Amino acid sequence: MKATLSKTAQSIVPDRNLPVSLVAKPGHLLHTENGQSIVLGDQIAGGGEGHIFKTNSPSYVAKVYMPEKTTTHKQAKIQKLIQKGIDFPGISLPKALLYNSKDEFVGYIMKKAEGEKVRSLYLKPLFLKKFPNWKKRDLVELCITILKKIGYLHKNGIILGDINPDNILVKSPKEVYFVDCDSYQVDGYPCPVGTIPFTPPELQNKGHYNSYLRTIGNENFAVAVLLFSLMVTGQMPYNQKDGESAQQNIIDMNFSYPLGEASNKKTPAGQWRFL
Repeated sequence: MKATLSKTAQSIVPDRNLPVSLVAKPGHLLHTENGQSIVLGDQIAGGGEGHIFKTNSPSYVAKVYMPEKTTTHKQAKIQKLIQKGIDFPGISLPKALLYNSKDEFVGYIMKKAEGEKVRSLYLKPLFLKKFPNWKKRDLVELCITILKKIGYLHKNGIILGDINPDNILVKSPKEVYFVDCDSYQVDGYPCPVGTIPFTPPELQNKGHYNSYLRTIGNENFAVAVLLFSLMVTGQMPYNQKDGESAQQNIIDMNFSYPLGEASNKKTPAGQWRFL
């Protein structure tokens, strides 16, 4: 059964850029809304929206947006996420908005995350190097840990939206971190990003991800894909040999792996046949 779209109304307030006349850099002094001082340290990561910096607090890092990515919707959405008061181990949601010395919104602080990207579990040589002692039961425990975090977010009115192997860091089966949480869907603010393998059939070719809100039903598809890719290590459920593209297979719900006697005989060759 295909899920319907969210009944929550999407924000219709026009988005606009916010002025940033002083770009935050290492060594700069920023502050939160309640006046807490945050000193930026070295940059530790970067992406299309901004950069992650160490701070003078060993438990927190800061995300600073590029000036052209600082908008009213982004500020309002992060404020909504903060107001949820989420405090669950391993979920690195925004904790406080950050402002520069001119009181311009530039980013936020979040708890520091550790571990290897889930994608490292997909490549056998890297898997064996990073987690040499893991057995199948460790993967099962990892899945349970991830599901508990997703369930907690859902109960608190937050949909991840962009579930993918690069946004989950693994230190052990019981120690897992969710990152890039500022993209999560909250209230009327959608998750603006996603990937085809984790997009359910009813949302394929629907338009840009920021043009609609997702439901728990939409999200459950992505969760199932993630669990499959962990238990059938490194494979996506709608990949197949001599078939259509993964996107078309998702749209057609054309699943190659046998369920009893049902199979289209297009299961990809390789180790996955034995998992």
